Amino acid sequence: MIFRGISMMKINGHRRFDFPTRFYDERKEQLKSKQRAYQRMHLKEAEGGRSEVLRAKISDSWVRNDDYRKSVFNSNLRLVLILGVLLVVVLVFAGLSDMGEFLEKFKTGE
Repeated sequence: MIFRGISMMKINGHRRFDFPTRFYDERKEQLKSKQRAYQRMHLKEAEGGRSEVLRAKISDSWVRNDDYRKSVFNSNLRLVLILGVLLVVVLVFAGLSDMGEFLEKFKTGE
């Protein structure tokens, strides 16, 4: 009977269910929803100033369209020059190293 209080395994006793009671406060919920609405409205007003700046930047970029056209023209010109150089290199390695002979063949249509 001495061993009755001593055991090899620990067995947890009954635990009491302890849940704090909560109450629904309708007034508090209404105040919170109004606060969130005012915060959203305030954020929209703050973003309104930022959106004007963004609109100004976008309209500015449309004005600078000529710079874009010039850069496109320059890149196309570079592409044509590179393709021309590659064509000449291919013709040279294709056995038409004598350009005069190639031009004569091209003129006669052979």
